[in-house]
Amino acid sequence: MRLVERHIIQPTHRFYAEIDRLCFLSKNLYNYANYLVRQSWIFENKNLSYYDLQKILSTQVDYQAMPAKLSQQILMILDRNWKSFLAANDVYKKNPSKFKSRPRLPGYKNKIRGKNIVVYTKQAISKKQLKQGIINPSKTGIYLKTFHQENTILLSVVRD
Repeated sequence: MRLVERHIIQPTHRFYAEIDRLCFLSKNLYNYANYLVRQSWIFENKNLSYYDLQKILSTQVDYQAMPAKLSQQILMILDRNWKSFLAANDVYKKNPSKFKSRPRLPGYKNKIRGKNIVVYTKQAISKKQLKQGIINPSKTGIYLKTFHQENTILLSVVRD
């Protein structure tokens, strides 16, 4: 079982600016990694895996601007999106009647206004704070009360 705790942060919340910045950096990393995978798939007919992307991007500015665990989660999400596309594309080639149209490549987030999900796993949250009932994502000044303390597995931050 995966326990997820959701916190909705409004624009008036004191942590909104920091979360907005993280979501923007997440979008930048997602788009750049997606660009690399698309170019590889289109021109070389090769799919870059999560591990390939991690090796290539580990020195990239947006990758390093966030905690490593966070950057890894973003690349895992992109990898999952590409695996879904490739699987759907294979099914489409065998039986196009199952689809209304050809599966599309995973798209880019909006360059200016776009944001992407930020996922903090248990390893990226302060254990000391968590025992006190507070979620403190690593490398941030964010402190949120939690309802589940040590059982909290995943904190997803989505900015709309």
